[in-house]
Amino acid sequence: MRARRRPAENAQVGSDTHYDLIVVGTSFAGTFFLHKYLERFAQRQPRILVLERGSNQTLEWRLETGKAGDVPESETFANRTPERKHWSAHVTFGGNSNVWWACAPRFMPNDFRMQTLYGVGTDWPISYEQLDPYYEQAEELMSVSGGSPTPYPRRKPYPLPPHLLGEAEEALARAYPGEFIPLPSARWSLPLTNPARAQCCASGVCTFCPIDAKFTILNSMADLYRRPGVELRLGCPALAVETRGNMATGVTWLDQAGGTRHTSRADIVVLGANPIINAFLLMRSGLAHPRLGKRLCDQRSTFVSVKLAGLTSFGGSTSLTSHGYMLYDGAFRSEHAGFLLEIDNMPRFRVEQNRWREVLHFKAIAEVLPSESSYVGMDSSDPANGPNLPGRPYTHYEQDGDYTERAFAALPALLERALAPLPVEAIEIQGRSLGEGHMAGTTMMGNDPASSVVDRNLAWHGIPNLVLPGSGVFPTMPPANPTLTLAALALWAADRI
Repeated sequence: MRARRRPAENAQVGSDTHYDLIVVGTSFAGTFFLHKYLERFAQRQPRILVLERGSNQTLEWRLETGKAGDVPESETFANRTPERKHWSAHVTFGGNSNVWWACAPRFMPNDFRMQTLYGVGTDWPISYEQLDPYYEQAEELMSVSGGSPTPYPRRKPYPLPPHLLGEAEEALARAYPGEFIPLPSARWSLPLTNPARAQCCASGVCTFCPIDAKFTILNSMADLYRRPGVELRLGCPALAVETRGNMATGVTWLDQAGGTRHTSRADIVVLGANPIINAFLLMRSGLAHPRLGKRLCDQRSTFVSVKLAGLTSFGGSTSLTSHGYMLYDGAFRSEHAGFLLEIDNMPRFRVEQNRWREVLHFKAIAEVLPSESSYVGMDSSDPANGPNLPGRPYTHYEQDGDYTERAFAALPALLERALAPLPVEAIEIQGRSLGEGHMAGTTMMGNDPASSVVDRNLAWHGIPNLVLPGSGVFPTMPPANPTLTLAALALWAADRI
């Protein structure tokens, strides 16, 4: 296993230090913003402070402990959801990049204009075409593998060739060209050609990849934090954004090791934490908006097993091998949610002798329309973290809504038609997940300051130097995995400073 050099961290810094940029968080949003900012302003040699509440742990540590980081999620927020609901919010250097499954599809062009096309949801203030070059840049940085054609427009091939499909998947790809595709994956698809990442072992042990095949901040972008002028402060949570008039002036933060508070000044402040923490920091900073913290959402999925007659699965070369878009988009979205089918290549066999592999397993992932009744709140009296970290955010999530429920009611008939090209013996729709762990909403983007928290450049309306990249700005939550889109949005935002 490859040794990892740690980024430079916790250099001495005073409260009177002035920075060009302060970034809160080191996961996808903060790191991809930092990449583009450094690319644009390298000649200026900017001074940058990066604040990360968690520590920097190695892959070896995660494999030994089974933990994503050493800050329990329960210390960062309280879940007050009426139903069981899982929010994935790992506080550590690299954030959720350490535990994601490296699924990196784009959103579809129609996902950006749901209100105009289907009369539901909210249109995004930017289009697919505008985000397209930033999708390309994010795919290059992650070394995404994928094939052609795709259901969404592309101007050039993926950086790496696609992973292999199984026999049943190949049959669906022939039946639905351009709609059933190799899953765009940030898991390395070639033999050893990258000193930092190995070829995917297809073992399905992906939460902490044992061979470091998937993209993480630690194995692919940690060098950003060793650049001259970049100061990484670990174990240092942000407490509040300081503002004066219509400008952000800096960030107040806590050095947990010493128990001391600092206020650092900056020309630009970027909140790259998750949607729960970003909303909470803004509330604690005294910033107010009717939709701040509102529209907290996620996708919802169900597991499906399909028994096949004479056709086999589990011949692919990675853990999740393909995406089916047959139920994703169309006029039906005016009535109910679309689904993305995510095919599972991890062997779970049939019990009949000599027919063990004649089964196809996948998830059907449904979109959810954000609701005002699901939100992040602030409990200033919560003593969970002691006097140094007063208060804690909490989440309140209502049910997914009729739009998604109608989709699940229609799913049996939809799957029967979509899987007609296969020799299907039986389709078993199993229980729903607690969520996909794809948190979005709480700082919605839009052109109208009255109905959105940030503008199309992801800056707080009226405070142009306070930027909030990440999935918190999503006006809607399509069925596709959101990570590539939030990374592309971070690049977009940094290009508009």
